[in-house]
Amino acid sequence: MKSSQTASLLKSIHRNGFLETAWLSLQLLVVRLGFISSITKKGFGKINIRNKTSDTPVFRQIFMDGEYDFNFGKKPKVIVDLGANIGLFAMLMHKRHPDAKIFSLEPYLPNFNQLKLNLLDYPNVLPFHQAIWNENGFIEMNIDALGAEWASQANGFSKNKVSETCTSALTMENFMQKHGLETIDILKIDIEGSEKELFEGTCEWVKNVKCLIIELHDTMKAGTSITFFRKILLMNDFHFSIVGENLVFINKSI
Repeated sequence: MKSSQTASLLKSIHRNGFLETAWLSLQLLVVRLGFISSITKKGFGKINIRNKTSDTPVFRQIFMDGEYDFNFGKKPKVIVDLGANIGLFAMLMHKRHPDAKIFSLEPYLPNFNQLKLNLLDYPNVLPFHQAIWNENGFIEMNIDALGAEWASQANGFSKNKVSETCTSALTMENFMQKHGLETIDILKIDIEGSEKELFEGTCEWVKNVKCLIIELHDTMKAGTSITFFRKILLMNDFHFSIVGENLVFINKSI
């Protein structure tokens, strides 16, 4: 067994217990063999997982490795998930904060369809087949060269819808205004390199975010980290830490 797999199992045993870890690992194996298309997780019920996709490592990261097992600060009322994939982060947040309103945005249609299946029984989670960009318009989505669904990327922007496969894109300011969001308690950004374009735009909206969780993707798009830090470091009230693959920024002013 690879050291990374061993570390993952040990994390899960510490987090879920030995029997639950064994049960989850068995189900993941059966999913990969193509015999089932969902996993039963204690406290969550049935979670839909696609065979031979990146759904299985996403499941491991969130429910076994505990990638988001850290303190987000005060009890959140509004959570926004950019790059929601198949909805697992939203499910976790709903479990922890059942009274919070959660906005889940996923621009890649196959992922979004899976997200809708997973969130059918989560009335406080609002799914959107939509992207956040630095201006309003439309983007095309594509899978990377490795074919990993969690690495779907924006491939071209246009002001008008040029094809039926385009996904609508909004600025963060417009999205917040449209949904009456004055502040966001938790904002998770995992948008596979498009954070570069996002933070190339106007970023005053960041001042209204209490906790920002972001994964940067310089290997997918050069200059991503530089673009992000140039904007965020101008906002002196943010304190940050590194948690796994994520940077976590806490706004001390709100």
